[in-house]
Amino acid sequence: FKIIKRQAMIFELKIGKGHLIVCSMNLENSKIAGTYLKAQLQQYAEKLESGEILAANAFTLKPTQLQSIIDNKYSCQSILATDQGFDALGQLKA
Repeated sequence: FKIIKRQAMIFELKIGKGHLIVCSMNLENSKIAGTYLKAQLQQYAEKLESGEILAANAFTLKPTQLQSIIDNKYSCQSILATDQGFDALGQLKA
């Protein structure tokens, strides 16, 4: 049995006329990969702000919806797919 959850470590929201880019990864400057990803996210944000690119796939929220999410930070909803089931090929064999 496996549980399929929709999760993302980086996602973008359109809120009003602005954008919110959320990254839950540790982007320490001491790590090369973190430094690179942080620079790429900053470059992406700058291109969004200047209008060079459009965030066509970003999920849209109203400012009141974002505030509601922030106010209820400890209540979260799990979205589970309806195609959950036993995966016969996903079993470890000794």
